[in-house]
Amino acid sequence: MPVTRIILFVLIGFSIQGQQLLFRNYTTRDGLLSNVNYYFFQDSEGYLWISTESGLSRFDGKNFKNFEKTNDGQSISSSFCITQTSNGHIWVGGYGNGLFEYNGEKFVRHIIGSNPKSNYINDLLETNPNELLICTENGLYKFYNNKVIDSIPDADNKPLIIASTGNIVKDSSKHIYILYNGKLWNLDPECKVISEALSHAHKTDYYSWMNLLHDGRLIIGSVENQMIYISKQNSIEHSFHLSNCRTGYAIDDLNGFLWISTNKGFFKTSLSDPFTKGNQWFRSENGLPTDMISMVFLDREHNLWFGSYGKGIYKLAEPETYRFEYPYTSALGCADLKGRLWISTPEGIRVISKSLNENSSVELKQQQLHPFPDKYFKTMGAIQLVGENQLWLGCDNGTLVNFEIIEDKTGKINLKYLRELSPRNGFPLSMSIWIFIDREGRLWYSELNKNRIHVVDISSNNPVLVKTITYEPGTNSSNRRDVFEDEKGNFWIAYGTNKILILNSDLSLHEKMEFSTSGKEQQINCIFKEPDGKLWLGTNSDGILYITPDGKRIQYNKSSGLLSNRISRIVKRDENTFWIATWNGIAFVYHQGDSIRLDENRELTQSPIWSLGIFPDSTGWFATNFEVVLHKKDSSRRAFFPPAVLHKVIINGKERTFDIPLQLTIDENDLVFEYGSVCLQSRVGIRYSYKLEGNITSDWSQPSEMESVNYAGLKPGSYIFLVKAITTDGLESLTPASFEFTIIPPFWQKWWFIVLCFIVASTIVWFLVILRIRRLVEIERLRARIAADLHDDIGSGLSRIALATDMLIRQKADATNMVNMNLTYRIGKIARELIESMGDIVWAIDPLNDSLSRVIDLIRVFANDICEAKDINCQFAFDPKALDFRLGSEVVLNFILIAKEAIHNAAVHSSCKNIRIEIKSEQKDLQLSIIDDGKGFNENELERINGLNNMKRRAEKINGTLKIMSSRGTGTEILFNLHLPR
Repeated sequence: MPVTRIILFVLIGFSIQGQQLLFRNYTTRDGLLSNVNYYFFQDSEGYLWISTESGLSRFDGKNFKNFEKTNDGQSISSSFCITQTSNGHIWVGGYGNGLFEYNGEKFVRHIIGSNPKSNYINDLLETNPNELLICTENGLYKFYNNKVIDSIPDADNKPLIIASTGNIVKDSSKHIYILYNGKLWNLDPECKVISEALSHAHKTDYYSWMNLLHDGRLIIGSVENQMIYISKQNSIEHSFHLSNCRTGYAIDDLNGFLWISTNKGFFKTSLSDPFTKGNQWFRSENGLPTDMISMVFLDREHNLWFGSYGKGIYKLAEPETYRFEYPYTSALGCADLKGRLWISTPEGIRVISKSLNENSSVELKQQQLHPFPDKYFKTMGAIQLVGENQLWLGCDNGTLVNFEIIEDKTGKINLKYLRELSPRNGFPLSMSIWIFIDREGRLWYSELNKNRIHVVDISSNNPVLVKTITYEPGTNSSNRRDVFEDEKGNFWIAYGTNKILILNSDLSLHEKMEFSTSGKEQQINCIFKEPDGKLWLGTNSDGILYITPDGKRIQYNKSSGLLSNRISRIVKRDENTFWIATWNGIAFVYHQGDSIRLDENRELTQSPIWSLGIFPDSTGWFATNFEVVLHKKDSSRRAFFPPAVLHKVIINGKERTFDIPLQLTIDENDLVFEYGSVCLQSRVGIRYSYKLEGNITSDWSQPSEMESVNYAGLKPGSYIFLVKAITTDGLESLTPASFEFTIIPPFWQKWWFIVLCFIVASTIVWFLVILRIRRLVEIERLRARIAADLHDDIGSGLSRIALATDMLIRQKADATNMVNMNLTYRIGKIARELIESMGDIVWAIDPLNDSLSRVIDLIRVFANDICEAKDINCQFAFDPKALDFRLGSEVVLNFILIAKEAIHNAAVHSSCKNIRIEIKSEQKDLQLSIIDDGKGFNENELERINGLNNMKRRAEKINGTLKIMSSRGTGTEILFNLHLPR
């Protein structure tokens, strides 16, 4: 470019013009009932009530609910005052149509008096629980239990007539102040005596409104002289004249400022030195939809609200946020170390400077710079700063131009041409929309229509091309690039799809990386790497990819709360806060460890953001194609603990009331709770956590945005459902919303039915036990009778048979009678065997022989007798613990027969010299072991094993086991184990 075509640039400076405060306007398009508004009120649940010319609107931060008429068709329009009593009911004073009461479900109208003026209500105040003091154009009335209970006379004991306006306030000391007929009056706490509280500073003044400041002082507005008075202890402390306007109301914002609504906008002044310090007028040129301000209100979340006559309501969303509307900007800019913001536009460069004036108010100055008055080419692209006094600018013809910044003592700025990078001096053409300056002062730029980046040393008057970085073939050169320089001086370059090129500080290749987002190819628009290794990647259509140093990847997109999946810039505001520029506005990311939460701010802008940065004082700035916004997060905003509100409880598909604990039947056990939170700070995202206390043990649920929960199949019992709201800052509801209910158990689960069943069951069991005892007694008697009968009758009969056969045998017999003699012998033998066997049976069934000690005595006698006859040494031992076992008749009989068979076999067949018999207790088992030192045997070689099999069958029959351990030449051991309860 010839030097002759470059001149000193024309400077146009102007202050404040174009600066816009950030308001959020709500009109009938958003659901507001009417755009003419009179009054604001915030109830205990946080809802904002707005009185309009057509009725009432209730706002929860998202939606409006409107009330135009009562249930019987009476209009609620033109209401000038709203309050809430201790029972939670909302009361509305109508202008000509009486008093309205809202109990949460419907509006009911109350007529105050027969005089029509009694139903023109100016203000309401609760003096005692659920007792209202009503200020009407026909005087003051006490209202309680749905009727007027008293009227209050004036100082001369005459009916108090309030001509047109009236206000009532009560301070922390319960002093009541009343405005009527243009004067300020005191009312005693009993609401009986009224006296003048403050004389006029000017005789012609007519007081039209008043309000109580947070420090207890009164602020009063007058009509004729447009005066504002601040009163303390019934005397004027400050006064101020606002000329050419009519004031409507005033509040203090808890940050030391007073805000006054007028018909010419609103006025802001310092509360510490009112009307002399920090004075500012805000009108339509500052972003107000209209200058006709009807009301100003401060909610509990510290939002300022303004009502208007015809333009709806609006909220000053961020007091320290300023918008500058610049149609058709390039949306590219940068900030210098002096706090100046540089924005390139098709017609030049705009510079915005932020400072404090002598009144401690923020002052923003703008300057418009035209670097090329001859229109040789226009500025429209990237802009970057080198140090404090050099600027590089990308132009639409691909040339990069370097200027020197010259600032005079008044703060006015000139730009002086220094040099350029263009084909004229051997440099490729630039894309013009992207420039990067690294810490060593080297300039990086993308070449027009080429997949290359050039690095140029601009430290001297003669720039030198240091390096050219070429991407792989096929890379789209029109894609926006991003270069991030980390704390070690390495360079991270985003290019192509999913690709990052990492260069060392000397520009040598360090590594190539590829990242996949949701399994698909994706362009990476921007990079931010933290010193601890955490990596943030902004993509073109899939949100943010966050990568931890250990390789863990987390995706954040619209489903996670982002405004848009297209990310253009990422900057770090402070240690734990990131600002994310998206194509739907700005989002804040709060990051601590691996915990991340997202917070949108739709009020700042909803346009695509191209440039984003942070000033040294932590004020953020960003630029779109339509505007530039400066935003400083308001650190003075008080902590907001969101109240949780239960909206509905639906039981088995039907909505039920929840103002009192409910008694539900066993079939009414499917409950749905719908809840929410009133959040008038739309920038704050609300999540909810809930739990159910009672028969179900549950902890607080993980916070989520769900506003309902369903519990199905609940068991009978008493329950309390609790829900709390949580902001993105982690602040929870001070008191959870709760709902108590009881599911009544069916009659068969009630205590009296259970006790009755227990008594009946106990009676039946007792009766059965008695029957069993009787049966056992009868069985025992039968056993004893059978044993006696067998012993006495059958035993004696068999004994006589045996004796008779013995007598026959002893008689001399001849040969012919020999056969009969043998038969007689056999009959006698059988009779004696039957007597012996019957003796065991009789012994076993006798109840007296159930004890183990009798059994042991019988076995010992039998063993001694048979061993003595065979000259065998018999040893007998038993465990005294075994005597604790109780045996039935069947067990006794089989136990004796097994023992006798084993002892008999050992004595008769084993040729043993010694037999050892042991009876012992092993836990719950009774063991009998019979050991001999005879010749032993092999069970498989025996021809007849009937005796052994009989022993085994008898053992199984009485729940026992029999083991026979024997081999030839080693003796025999028979082990009988019997399992019996003690």
